[in-house]
Amino acid sequence: MNHIYRIIFNRSLGIYQCVCEFAKACGKSSGKIFKVSVLAGAMASGSAFALDINEDEHYTTSSDRAEPINIATTKGSHVTVTVSGKDVVRSMSAKGVYDSNNPHKGRQWIGVGQYGTGILNIENGATVRSADSILLGVVGDEVNRVAHGHGTVNLSGESKLQADLYLIVGDGGNGTLNVNSGSKVNARDIWISSTNHGAGGTINIDGAGQRKDHKSQVNAITITIGDEGDGTVNVKNDGMISANRLIIGEKATGNLNVSSGGNVAVNNIERGTAGKANLVLNGADIKVEQGNQDDFFKGFTTNDKIELKSDGIEFNVNQYNVTINPNARLTGDVGKFTLRPSPINYSGSFMKVGGGTLTMSTQSKQFDGDFNVIQGKLELLGDYTMKAGETLGIGIGSDSRNDTHADYGQFHVAGNLNIEQGNLTVYAANIVKKLITSQNPNAQWDEIVKANTLTGKFTNFQVLDHEGNPITSNLDTQYKNNAVNLVVKDNIPAPKPIGVVTVGTTTKAHTGNFIMQKGDEIRIRLENQNTYGRLNISGQANFTDGHLSVQASDLVHTLVKTQSADWKNVITTNGRLGEFDRFDVVDGQGQSIESPITPVYDGNNVHLTAKDSGNTGGNTGGNTGGNNTNTNDGVFAHAVQNTHKTAGLGVASVLDKAVSSPNSSLGRTLVALQTVAKLDDEQLSQIAENLEPAINAQAPTVINEQHNLATTAVTDRIFTTRADITQGSDADGRSLFKRSDNLSNSVWLQAVGQKHKADERDGFAGFDGNSHGFVVGTDGMASDDLRLGVALGHSNSDIDSTGTSVRQNLQTKLTQAYVYGDYALSDDTNVNGFVGYGRANIETERDINVANILTGKAKADYDAKITQLGIGVDHRIGTINDHISPFAQLRYTRLTSDGYKESVSGTDSINNFGVSVSKESENIVRATAGVHFAKPINHNTQLIGSVAGHLENDHRPTISASFNGLSDVSFNQTAQKNDKFSGSLGLGVRHQLSANTEILGQYQGEFSKNTSTNGGTVAIKWKF
Repeated sequence: MNHIYRIIFNRSLGIYQCVCEFAKACGKSSGKIFKVSVLAGAMASGSAFALDINEDEHYTTSSDRAEPINIATTKGSHVTVTVSGKDVVRSMSAKGVYDSNNPHKGRQWIGVGQYGTGILNIENGATVRSADSILLGVVGDEVNRVAHGHGTVNLSGESKLQADLYLIVGDGGNGTLNVNSGSKVNARDIWISSTNHGAGGTINIDGAGQRKDHKSQVNAITITIGDEGDGTVNVKNDGMISANRLIIGEKATGNLNVSSGGNVAVNNIERGTAGKANLVLNGADIKVEQGNQDDFFKGFTTNDKIELKSDGIEFNVNQYNVTINPNARLTGDVGKFTLRPSPINYSGSFMKVGGGTLTMSTQSKQFDGDFNVIQGKLELLGDYTMKAGETLGIGIGSDSRNDTHADYGQFHVAGNLNIEQGNLTVYAANIVKKLITSQNPNAQWDEIVKANTLTGKFTNFQVLDHEGNPITSNLDTQYKNNAVNLVVKDNIPAPKPIGVVTVGTTTKAHTGNFIMQKGDEIRIRLENQNTYGRLNISGQANFTDGHLSVQASDLVHTLVKTQSADWKNVITTNGRLGEFDRFDVVDGQGQSIESPITPVYDGNNVHLTAKDSGNTGGNTGGNTGGNNTNTNDGVFAHAVQNTHKTAGLGVASVLDKAVSSPNSSLGRTLVALQTVAKLDDEQLSQIAENLEPAINAQAPTVINEQHNLATTAVTDRIFTTRADITQGSDADGRSLFKRSDNLSNSVWLQAVGQKHKADERDGFAGFDGNSHGFVVGTDGMASDDLRLGVALGHSNSDIDSTGTSVRQNLQTKLTQAYVYGDYALSDDTNVNGFVGYGRANIETERDINVANILTGKAKADYDAKITQLGIGVDHRIGTINDHISPFAQLRYTRLTSDGYKESVSGTDSINNFGVSVSKESENIVRATAGVHFAKPINHNTQLIGSVAGHLENDHRPTISASFNGLSDVSFNQTAQKNDKFSGSLGLGVRHQLSANTEILGQYQGEFSKNTSTNGGTVAIKWKF
């Protein structure tokens, strides 16, 4: 009877047990017990334990012996051992020390399946290790070579098997190693089928279910498949076999089957001296890990099989130069290259990647199908003729770390090359924007194809992005000096006018591209729901400047008044850009009529639909589309209004203008991205919102608040100097000095800080950030009734926009100077005033993101000047030290900002989305009424504060900007409208340190419906 054994911990006895699974299931053990000290020593100390596990018997030894672990050593036995990370025992080890001078002493192998059948399951993160070797399927009788053992090891759940020296799968017996779900096998050397006794070995590596950073893999310095017996390795589903030397067929037959994204990471693949190699590659990834290789597939002959199948092969040479042994034969059919987007995936073709050169002879290239050179060079030695339908793919900019002008694929032939029946496809990384927008008209990619003698031209040429979508560009092929170059043509001849294309009720075909210009028109007639015109365009079409006119019969006109109707595929294309600039429905006499018939843009095709009689679709005859930015009827403007993000209407209108004027750099970029045709309202409005320079418009508000922080310090100084407790006072709180006696001067220093916050409102962005700085001043009595002073201030701010879809930041450095005065009209009434001037350096930075394809950063650095005048009056009720003082103040501020142009860094063509901003000015008038108060706490400490309300004129910071890629069309970017009414509160304590020194600490805050500032000051004053 067969048994399965498991190592468990018996909690009631406090010991480890090796028990039969059947007994364990019945609640009792077989009495075969490991003592805790023995097992612990085997796992954690330098000593080891020896263990033979069979059907009937179980032997233990002391912990200081160095002997093997054998599973199934009895003839006919069938034993299963499980080592699980979920059990108490997480590993099984044989840890003897290998002595090279006495190699048979103390050898610590783990043997699975000698005379019997042994199965070792390693699961749930468990580890099995031998300090020597691991053998699966061992020959039972070394003399008579009989009773082959069967040994199987199954790894799952990111478990690990490690042999410090050798792993032999099939050591005279039958060995099988299954590596699944992210598990790993490591050894110095691995042999699959090491003897010729009629048995064999197999390794299966399957990456199904593995995590991204945990591949199912087998790693060794040297792996030999088919040493003296036939061996097989199967790798699939992103599993990996990795070795410096991978030998297939040393003296017997070695089989390597790689499929479904299986990986082979090697320095070289070799065939042995007297064996035979069979490779089947079907969706395989071969990667050269180290060093140039001048004899890849070393030792292969014409009799060895390297068969490539329809899922293709990716051959990655990294940065190394690799030459394939000319005697090797790569046969089969790799099929057509097919991209499958979302997530991006592909199948078919021979794909060469990596920056180095892969060289093979035309005798070696015996396979059919497409071949791609995404990076580096693929070189064929000998004459080559492309077969009918065969496609060469060339990658540009596939490595995002490199300049796209240096990073591209090349296919060179050292011989004669005939391409007359071949096709050429260029794959641009995401979108190589310079190719599309002509930002660099001199860009050229030389010798993407080169031969000693080049015959013919490619039958078809196309440019695709990495998802397989066609890109309309001014990229073209140049045939010169037996080479093919890719060039961006600066001056592309304007397409010939199409004129009026009358389709009627027939089906009409147009061969080639179909680029409509102003005045070009397509006329289609709808006779009934089944009979109508169709235009089939074999190339790409651009309808941006075109006119579609639909003539509806009386029957159709009557039909759509009472029911819905559809006319499918009125126009079909192989790639559509834009929508018709003008669409109308006409009667039999060609006169425009109101109709619910509207065009529906569905990918590359155009349909017509009529929903019901109440839906006129906006067709009132000659609708000229979205060319006027003031009409707000383009797709971007329509989107921001539908999604209630009207703050972006100015940006959206400019984008619509660019789309309808593709001669601009911005227009060409948008049209090339095909965003207008493919994105819904939410996505279109998101693009407009992402491009709003919101933080740029918010700068005046922040600078004004930052300036007022210092202004408040100056006005507070005016009030607090009147309650100067360093002057001393009599018992009634009156000053002991007359004004004419108070001839001393004061120096004061105030540290200021403030938090700025404005909530997002009505689709307009807010902001959040901080300012901090200082103000220093000096003042004194100029006469009995007049105190004059000067002050200097400096502060920095760091502000982030809120409510924007991308990061936007504003930093300012503001320096100010003030002259201030306070004049006593009487003992209790004063008038005060100040003049302030400041200069600010402003730095803005905002992220740019257009459909997650074009990304970058826009930065600006410019200056602003601020001038401020203020006058106020107050009346004290009470004594100098204990009073309230109603006051009123009128303040005028003028802020002027310089014009500037953003500098932009990022992906190609992103500079089109930076903005240039004109010089602008803000005028702010602010009236304030409130009360100041002072209350003594003790003889040298005083509570001070203020409560006030403020009224400002209506103003909304607005900048006039234009995109760098469409400089002749400007738009206004506005910030939030100010809150007219706000309130403020100040509360603090001043304390006399000495006769001539005092300190002050105060909270200051201002609040309105949507904004707030919260700050604090700490001041010190010296009198001399």
